[in-house]
Amino acid sequence: MIDKISITINNRAHLKLLELNFEYIKKRLNIDDADNLNIALNELLENILFHSYKNMQEINLCVDFILSPEHISIELQDKGMPFDFNPYLHESVKHNSDHSKGFYHIYDLVEYFTFSSLEDGTKRFILTQSLLTPYTPISQEKTVIPLDHNSILENLDISTFKDQDAEGIAQLIYKNYDYTYYKSRYYNPQKILEDNKLGKIFSIVCKDHLKIVGHFALIRSKYSNIAEIAIAIVDPLYKRLGIMNLMFNTLIEKAKEHSFSAIYGEGMMIHPFSQKANLRHNMIESAIALGEVTSSMEIEHSIKDNERSGVVIAFLLFDSHKRKLNLPKIYAKEINRVYLRADVKIDTLTNKENYDGNIGVERNTLLNIVRITIDGTIKKDVFINLLNELLREQYDMIFADISLESSYDIDATVAMLNNNNFFYSGVLFQFYNSRDYLRLQRKNSNSVDEEHLICYSEDTQMLLKYIQSDEQRVKGAI
Repeated sequence: MIDKISITINNRAHLKLLELNFEYIKKRLNIDDADNLNIALNELLENILFHSYKNMQEINLCVDFILSPEHISIELQDKGMPFDFNPYLHESVKHNSDHSKGFYHIYDLVEYFTFSSLEDGTKRFILTQSLLTPYTPISQEKTVIPLDHNSILENLDISTFKDQDAEGIAQLIYKNYDYTYYKSRYYNPQKILEDNKLGKIFSIVCKDHLKIVGHFALIRSKYSNIAEIAIAIVDPLYKRLGIMNLMFNTLIEKAKEHSFSAIYGEGMMIHPFSQKANLRHNMIESAIALGEVTSSMEIEHSIKDNERSGVVIAFLLFDSHKRKLNLPKIYAKEINRVYLRADVKIDTLTNKENYDGNIGVERNTLLNIVRITIDGTIKKDVFINLLNELLREQYDMIFADISLESSYDIDATVAMLNNNNFFYSGVLFQFYNSRDYLRLQRKNSNSVDEEHLICYSEDTQMLLKYIQSDEQRVKGAI
């Protein structure tokens, strides 16, 4: 649930209403860096008025103040003259640099800032800042939980899944995502119960007395002895208490108990929070999958992207044995960087055997993406026939995962994929049959965001730049 205050601006006199409203909200909320948020709002308004309106009597702005339990978001929708802000939003901004004015300055002031153009020509800007203490929306009509964090933490209990937890987990997913969560199976408590009993997932819950306030799970891979960390949710009223980290620690111990050789997580790039959690637990960021998050995904009614967003794939390796790999020359330097960060030693496979390989396909109709797996030498006509079939089915993204531990002419395979618009994504550790794979990716939609993706770490910023550079190389070669 959220509270929303909307103000329509059609002349300069109305700008005073924004100042008064901000002061009203500031008194009600404990905002992190409230003054910076106010400066960012004024800087944004100054830029919009300068670029969109030559005649100040034609101002047509709608400003929404959206109050959720953990964040305040200020959303501006501008119907003035078209202008291009992409030059200001294309590069990743380092927050340790000083910018005195403009959009880069706004990036320095707030946690989350994005711009997009809607189909009707409206320009949409979103500023988001965290709250230092939880806010209970008036529309929620619930009492505010005690603000004595120490008392709350004393009552928390982290435990493994019990049958009676299923309903509380499903309700927690709904509370965070409404009905936009992409693992929609888990809105059904019976599916949560069934998958835990079958060992498909291993759920960890956090309870305040009997109330479930957090959930985290390992999802066993169908293809290898690894597990995905997923369905990470904390009740909005209990965030900023370190609950996610407590569950994360327990989840790692659970993974070791089940002798998984690795766990991996997909940190969404519409916010930095899951990326931060992965890094805090020493995970290695090895790939970016563009377009994996649908535009319908929405977190707490305030964090979203109008286009398909990406994920940062990060691994925690429990088995870091030395690998013998067959690296394609064009990506060898970048791949070696990943293994160096993971502290995994590699040797080079030199024997190139010319044998018929295997090709597999996994369609995900819910996300409208598809994965191809390639082991060994694939005949060009077989691959082209498959690709044409997938293109006819109109998937937004196609990912191709290529074995690095098979002895064959991998350079020819990569060249074939590059010639069909596939570009770099990254490395997947022990992803199929306990072997490492190179992932390439192809965009089949114009609604895949690359400009507003949030990269929390410098490694991710560098990886995204490399991916975008390789995409341009592949486009130029065709």
